[in-house]
Amino acid sequence: MIARCDPGFADCDNDPSTGCEVNLLADTDHCGRCGTQCIANNVADRSCRDGVCAIAGCLRGFGDCNGSLA
Repeated sequence: MIARCDPGFADCDNDPSTGCEVNLLADTDHCGRCGTQCIANNVADRSCRDGVCAIAGCLRGFGDCNGSLA
């Protein structure tokens, strides 16, 4: 068992041999905390920015016509 990880990192697989393997500020499968997945629809790429799920950009063939991704 890992007693403590550096800020922004976590031991999400509960395996002490892998240490604090997850960057909670950037990992789309563990965004902000272990197990929080960023979900994207079929027109956008998912991302995790500073521990918050966001849209990275539009997939090919789609565009940000209303400027909401700025």
